[in-house]
Amino acid sequence: MATPVATPPPAQVLAWDKGKPQVKPSTKKSNPLASLALIAMVVLAGSGMWRMFHTQPTTAMVKVLTPNHDVSAGTKLQFMSVKYMEIPRKLATSDMMTSLNDINGRMARGFMPANEPITTDKLFPTTRGIAGVLENDERAITIQLRDDALVDHTIQPDDRVDILAITTAKDGKRYTKTICQSVKVLMAAPKEQALFRRDGPTDMITLAVIPSVGEAINEALEVGKIRLVLRNRLARTPQILAGVGPDDLLPSFANKPVDAPIPNSIGDNTKMSLPPPPSLANMELPALPPVEDTYPGKWIVEMLSGNHKELVDVPPR
Repeated sequence: MATPVATPPPAQVLAWDKGKPQVKPSTKKSNPLASLALIAMVVLAGSGMWRMFHTQPTTAMVKVLTPNHDVSAGTKLQFMSVKYMEIPRKLATSDMMTSLNDINGRMARGFMPANEPITTDKLFPTTRGIAGVLENDERAITIQLRDDALVDHTIQPDDRVDILAITTAKDGKRYTKTICQSVKVLMAAPKEQALFRRDGPTDMITLAVIPSVGEAINEALEVGKIRLVLRNRLARTPQILAGVGPDDLLPSFANKPVDAPIPNSIGDNTKMSLPPPPSLANMELPALPPVEDTYPGKWIVEMLSGNHKELVDVPPR
């Protein structure tokens, strides 16, 4: 049989512990603004540390050549005419010039504004200029035209144009004829140069033609005027054109004689011209009947005496 274990008496509470207040959990609520401020400080500190260890990579740049000032067509470039300019690599193209040796002594084919990258299509391929791009049977000719005859300065090098000649015939009428087709353009002033009238004349254009076409263009400039017609660069097939005169621009009845009937635009009636009067030279007149003698063998004399009037028969002698 198990022996019971004696339970010790509870510990006596000291006298001085009885009067000490018991510690109770605090029921005071925390300030939400303080919590938000603490969170913001932590976020700012974290972003600062992230920027410190993760710097953004710099944009790659390349150097290309640009003119120091505006350059017009036909101007030769030298070392002192250009400068280097940095542009982002992603904006650079393969036709931009980057070496001074590639541009020295080469002639501009078109207008080049200052601080714009120089590309290969804006320069003649060699230092010989225009002569370096002409074929054996081609000649270069420069003509001066008005703005409207230059297709409002929208013509660019390597474009193809037709040339219209407007001349006056012996009868005094003006006629238009296409004297050549698909002529290659060597140099021309673009729209931006003509807009500000900068760096040289803007009414000049240089064409590559064969000798016979050059003669026709020069003669057309001497006796009349010419106008350019821009065409697609791929359109090389010539067309047979007979030319146009004033009669081709009018309706068919405009060239009829004056006495011919002219159709009326209102209704179905027509305006008929009056026939000419008959000629009296060849007309046979009818014979007139003989005049009867009312008073045969005597004369009638009218005698006035004051207000009295009297007819007297006078026998012939």
